[in-house]
Amino acid sequence: TIIFSTFSGWYCGWFQHFVYNLAYTRLYGRGSDFGTVAKKIASDHFGHVPFICLPTYYLWQESLLVPLKQDGVSFPRWGAEMVRDAYSRWRDEALGVMIAFWKLWTPAHIITFGFAPEPLRITWVALVSAVWLVICSVLTHEKFHQGDDHKKEKSRTAIAQG
Repeated sequence: TIIFSTFSGWYCGWFQHFVYNLAYTRLYGRGSDFGTVAKKIASDHFGHVPFICLPTYYLWQESLLVPLKQDGVSFPRWGAEMVRDAYSRWRDEALGVMIAFWKLWTPAHIITFGFAPEPLRITWVALVSAVWLVICSVLTHEKFHQGDDHKKEKSRTAIAQG
């Protein structure tokens, strides 16, 4: 949808360029040795993604997607209630999303930080992100789908467990 395309372009493009090519390089250097790659992956997996990327993603969804899916909600949605709802979803869903994230992105980021030349990192990340956004969408859109709760839980569990 346009909402994911917008998030993808802004966050997965511009912001990740800043994180992967500028911030991590400044913090850990340009090296592609095991230690440097491990520091970059650990920072991404246990800092950047769970505490910056996912909260931003949930705020984006609650602000822009909820108004499209629920009658009577103004577009865009703002305010303390929207922030509380985004936080609640992050708290409830983050671990399951992160498990799926680690399975896909650990090997992907070995390539990102260990082998991909800096000018091509974001292109590589964009390719992997196309797959990731489908997975993330399935894992985080349950509240918007109609249907059997058992099917949803079974689908989410199957994706998270690989």
